[in-house]
Amino acid sequence: MTNWKQDSKMDSFKQKRNVSDMPKNFPQTIPVFPLYGCILLPKTILPLNIFEPRYRQMVEHAMESEEMIGMIQPLRKLMKIFIKLAVWEKLIIARNKGRKLPKPFAGRNPLRNP
Repeated sequence: MTNWKQDSKMDSFKQKRNVSDMPKNFPQTIPVFPLYGCILLPKTILPLNIFEPRYRQMVEHAMESEEMIGMIQPLRKLMKIFIKLAVWEKLIIARNKGRKLPKPFAGRNPLRNP
């Protein structure tokens, strides 16, 4: 298994996406808001009707703190897998008497479709 830092595919991805040009203070992880059936271009304004309490809280926090959130268009099958993994992670934490395990997902680069 190769180290992702040594992977030549990652180097070509960095060159194509200018990942190295990202600001130094770019966060390692950001909250993600799933947005179905929509494609946003840079600087596009889209009014959103955010009604779920967890997403309202996420957006309010981002607006108050000027932190960013990621908007993604997930595939429905992947979303089902993420939900199952989240439930699985909670069950494991409960079985391990509250000890937290490493999170299975942490964003470090711009999200892309494989």
